[in-house]
Amino acid sequence: MQIIVLGFWRSQAIWLSCAVPRLVQVVDAGRTGLQGNDSELLAPAGDLIYKGLRDGFRGEVFGGPPAAPAGASIQQLAADVQQLVSIMADKGYALKATVSSVKSSSSGSGGSFTLSLQGPCNLWGMSALGARRSLVVNAFDVMVTDGYLRASGRRSSFRLQLTDAGLEEHWTVV
Repeated sequence: MQIIVLGFWRSQAIWLSCAVPRLVQVVDAGRTGLQGNDSELLAPAGDLIYKGLRDGFRGEVFGGPPAAPAGASIQQLAADVQQLVSIMADKGYALKATVSSVKSSSSGSGGSFTLSLQGPCNLWGMSALGARRSLVVNAFDVMVTDGYLRASGRRSSFRLQLTDAGLEEHWTVV
């Protein structure tokens, strides 16, 4: 099964297609919110977006953080995610992006955080596509967060909820 990822990044349409049957199953299973727990779901687009924010794209340098070293704390990972989504917000992706509720796990190697976006450019699109039960996903902030965490050698899962004025993502990092 194919899923199409569509979005607009700095006035350029980006069309990507990747086989992600498990994401389709999650979306079809229940419309209460998008969930993911497998890094291969978002890998192709997320890796490319993260690489562009970290290394630059078409001559523009964004200053994204390098991948975190092995054993990095959840606080460092959350701070780097904040830097990535702040870059996206500064470039017009959202009015505001905030990482909060950073909590270490009892084992100390992982934890959780919440990422909130106010006024993201994809809010209407995600709402409309969800209402139509579409297989199109355009949550680039989720993709870049997943790409960064994977580049840092961490596994993660998330739960995405639409609000009236934005998106809220609850991330768990192992």
